Formats: sequence, C-alpha cells, structure tokens
Amino acid sequence: LDEEKGISIISGLLSMLLNWDTKDKSQPQNPWSLSLLLFILSLPEAPTSSSQSIWQ
Repeated sequence: LDEEKGISIISGLLSMLLNWDTKDKSQPQNPWSLSLLLFILSLPEAPTSSSQSIWQ
C-alpha cells in the first residue's frame, strides 16, 4: 500500500512536470524540475528501508 501511494505521488509529480514543460515551452528548462526529476528517478535504486521512510 505504501509503495502504491509512493508510485501514485511520483506519477502525479511527473505529470505535473510534463504539463509544466508543455505550457511553458518559451521559457528555458527549469533547473528545479530537472533536479526533482533526477531525485525521483534515483528513488527506485535506493534501499527499501530509506525509500519507505520517505513515504512515511
């Protein structure tokens, strides 16, 4: 259940980032969204205990 909640949060953040990118094509890439994306992508590789503590 916690993993599913985390996955839904991640997918929600990803869709928000995608919507932001399509709406603001005239602006340069936001470094904050890039670092957040990198953080999200690194989550699956983290140990199970640390990734669980993030969602609790």
